[in-house]
Amino acid sequence: MERISMGQKNSILAALKSQDSPEGSASREMRELSAPPSSHKDFRANSTWMPDNNPTMIETMVEVDGLFFDKTKSHAPVRQNLSKAEKRAIRELQNNPDIIIKNAYRGSAIVMVDKDDYIEEGLGQLNDIEFYKHVDFDHTHDEFNNHVKNKEMLDRNEITCDVADCLV
Repeated sequence: MERISMGQKNSILAALKSQDSPEGSASREMRELSAPPSSHKDFRANSTWMPDNNPTMIETMVEVDGLFFDKTKSHAPVRQNLSKAEKRAIRELQNNPDIIIKNAYRGSAIVMVDKDDYIEEGLGQLNDIEFYKHVDFDHTHDEFNNHVKNKEMLDRNEITCDVADCLV
């Protein structure tokens, strides 16, 4: 790490203070307003500065921390919080073909529903003509072909990624 001399520190602090002071910011704003439009900060050419290929301070810190945590991982055995009977009951429920186990729509709850009731509710929603319309043939093949055509046009640079996303 490079050391900064006391003189450099003082000049940096003085520059920062002048930027933070009301007179410093006012005079800077006046200079920006009086400058010709082509030299205004919004119209300057983009910088060509690129960082060195050396790892940055943050990347180095992440790497060192990773090495530290890899060495200090706990190798203690994991203590189970379910009894054997509870584990067996969960396995039996998961393997039961007559029930459906799903995450609830809201929250972190789990819901168990009779399979026949679940299918009946799904069909009831699909048959609601206020929200769904019966079609005479399967449109998924057409949609798949459109997706393939969009991908081909994207690969040939005929459209941009943003356009392809809008076409999906």
